[in-house]
Amino acid sequence: MHHTPTAPSLPPDVPTALVEWAPFRLADGVTESELVAASDRLHHDVLRHQPGFLRRELLRGEDGQWADLVFWADRAAADNVMALAAQHPAFAAYFACMQHATLHFAQRVRIY
Repeated sequence: MHHTPTAPSLPPDVPTALVEWAPFRLADGVTESELVAASDRLHHDVLRHQPGFLRRELLRGEDGQWADLVFWADRAAADNVMALAAQHPAFAAYFACMQHATLHFAQRVRIY
C-alpha cells in the first residue's frame, strides 16, 4: 500500500494566508518523474526556507492538468519569492517542465 505523507495543517491564526494556484501541463518531452524531481529541488532548496512560506502541494488531474498550490502567510511573502524566481536555477529547471502555466492568487476567507 502506498503511503502519502500527511501535510501539515494551515495555522488558523494566519487570517491573511494567501494561496498561489498555478495550473499547467507538462512541457513536450518532459516526464512526470522529471517534473517531480524539479519540483522537489525547488521545494527543498528554495521555497521551504522562505519567510512566510506555509505549505505546498503538487496536484495531478486525470486529464493531464497539473497544479502547484503554494500557501503563503501574505502577499508580500509571495511577491518576495517571485522576485527570486528570475535568479535561482531551481526555478528555471521547474518552469522548463511546464507549458501553458498561469498564476493566480486567492485570499483565504475561511477554514472549515
